[in-house]
Amino acid sequence: MCLFRFKLRWMIPSFGDSGREVPAETQMLLLETREKSTVQNGLSKPTTENSLYILLLPVLDGPFRASLQGNTIPAHVDWFGWSTWDAFYHKVDPEGIEKGLKSLSEGGFPPKFLIIDEGWQNKVMEVEAEADETDSPYHATSVDRLTSIEENDTYFIEEEYGLKLVYACHALIGSWGGVLPTSEEMRKYDPWIKHIVQSPGNVSHVICTTLGPMEKYGIGMIAPSNIYRFYDDLHSYLASCNVDGVKVDVQNVLELLGSCYGGRVALMGRYQEALEESVIRNFHRNNLICGMSLSNDHIYSSSRVQLLGLLMGEIAVPDWDMFFSDHYTAEFHAAARAFGGCPVYVQLRRSH
Repeated sequence: MCLFRFKLRWMIPSFGDSGREVPAETQMLLLETREKSTVQNGLSKPTTENSLYILLLPVLDGPFRASLQGNTIPAHVDWFGWSTWDAFYHKVDPEGIEKGLKSLSEGGFPPKFLIIDEGWQNKVMEVEAEADETDSPYHATSVDRLTSIEENDTYFIEEEYGLKLVYACHALIGSWGGVLPTSEEMRKYDPWIKHIVQSPGNVSHVICTTLGPMEKYGIGMIAPSNIYRFYDDLHSYLASCNVDGVKVDVQNVLELLGSCYGGRVALMGRYQEALEESVIRNFHRNNLICGMSLSNDHIYSSSRVQLLGLLMGEIAVPDWDMFFSDHYTAEFHAAARAFGGCPVYVQLRRSH
């Protein structure tokens, strides 16, 4: 069995009997070998006795090295939470947040931490999107670029609904389309439009529809030399608004911007170092959720927690992201997250 990236940000499993069946962009390979075989009717037949399993993981060399080190667990892991994403998508507002918190509290499950997802930031659409009857965020026809580190009309509340933690979501590159180079507030970071470059492995499988506008219009990118300044300004502002941490999304897109910076590993390392340093400095502990970074959100539900633990459990707290509170598998999802040591936070549909 293997796990391979069939899209830029998702992995799925594949099964086979020979090395030629291992697909491109494989991130984990589990081999089964058998020491003995039995002879039945003159034919050799493998048995399950003394089976050996070999786990193969890709290891990077050169300037990259990995080590283990103990760390504190993010504060949100111990609390039940709510993410605003599917309730509002990009149209989150104060009234909607209050309605959601009230609904969960009246239902007997008051959340103790809140993730304010997309929609709180000031952005502009670089290209006007076509009308979409479903208002789905997954069929992108444009890119949005960040114009300011301050919020629009969203505000952050804690005490009234018993919240212990409030996180705000932002992209690793500012927004899905990066930042707006012509914005007065963004100019101090010296951003520019950089066009993405996909690897042969990425284009050998399913092409994510969100990449189309990025390829056409580019990303408003901040150079690694300035990215800490951007994160520090953003996080210090959020901390001044009583925000306790951040969920940093769209991390995988950075690998498409690695040319001229030593490749995706070197570029991601510099961004992650700046991000973690800013989070610790401004929120005083590692209150950080990394989204779209491990590319593992699309594997079979029954094994997802175990695979997350197998891949990253020694160096990170696995995060399975939110799930619908009214879904027919909601109880299973909650139990699986609790069993895997993951944070447990839900999302509400728009009708709730």
